[in-house]
Amino acid sequence: FKDDSDDNEYIVLATGSSAWFVNPNNADNPTKILYNGSESIDSSDEVSLIQCLDKIVMLRGGSKTPLQFNGNLGADTFDPVSTSAITADPLNDIPGTVSISSGSAIVTGTNTFFREELFIGQRIQINDEYHFIAGITSDVDLTTESNLASSGATETLYKNIDRLSMIPMPNASHGTFYQNRLILPRVATSDTEFIMSDILDIATYDAGLNQFKLLSGTADSLVGFAPYQEDKMVVLMKKSLHVMNNLSGSLSDVTAYEITRTVGCEARKTIVNIGNRILFLSRSGIYSLEDGFEHKLRGNSEPLSKAIDDQIQDINWSSASNAVGIFYNNRYYCAVPVGTSTVNNRVFVYSFLN
Repeated sequence: FKDDSDDNEYIVLATGSSAWFVNPNNADNPTKILYNGSESIDSSDEVSLIQCLDKIVMLRGGSKTPLQFNGNLGADTFDPVSTSAITADPLNDIPGTVSISSGSAIVTGTNTFFREELFIGQRIQINDEYHFIAGITSDVDLTTESNLASSGATETLYKNIDRLSMIPMPNASHGTFYQNRLILPRVATSDTEFIMSDILDIATYDAGLNQFKLLSGTADSLVGFAPYQEDKMVVLMKKSLHVMNNLSGSLSDVTAYEITRTVGCEARKTIVNIGNRILFLSRSGIYSLEDGFEHKLRGNSEPLSKAIDDQIQDINWSSASNAVGIFYNNRYYCAVPVGTSTVNNRVFVYSFLN
């Protein structure tokens, strides 16, 4: 956790009823942050901690509400995020007031900013009726595609951005913060669905516009996410790999394409970003995904671990979902369960230098 107030960095340790913030430069004096009320972590909970700007979100699995720490080490606790239903976004009003002559398509404003606030073809609301903008002739004059009823000088004009499917932060066991959005799986609806928050608002999610489903009907399931260069994100599933493009702006511009159905990811915690590469454990070994031909992401046809494939095949795949990978000192370390072990009992090491 990076604390902007004092520029210190902390390692956050989540325990049963509290979290400890450890400054490596002063490790003998950690800061204890309680979970609010009766909130807790059980040994069976699948927990992830994600820093989102100056906040920390603690995900506790599909059956528990996420907790949020607002960043003040001197006062804040980890509090449950709101589970209340979110009302539809209100129709945003345009600064100033407008007046209309009966039977006219012309809207005249006072202290309005039509050119800054609106665009041709946009839907607006006035006199409790919806109309589409046909033209904007100045900051204070616009025309609609149909005539309007007369209006007094105090009428307010609204631009229609109302959304009807807003939900609070869903329960999840993992996610990622990328392009100022918190991205989470929606395990309550499907193994292949995930949802993105509004920009700079990790508490608000639009289940109609910001939710995505990949390869439904293929018995595949979501494993994890990996941010990538040039506004891309790789979605790693159990049996396939996908790329999402254009995540920084309106999600109506997002495109997705499938990289491969021949390689998938076995364990979320083996996913590691290393420069222009993404490493992960698959059933065929440890793979490297990287920018390739014509700058399109692709999966290398052979795994990095090909030379030790006989040892890779000794992995206990029924327990491999708990495998863990990390990059340190030019090496990728991957801890896996081998033989009949149900816990990680062997570490494979790949050196990027030789």
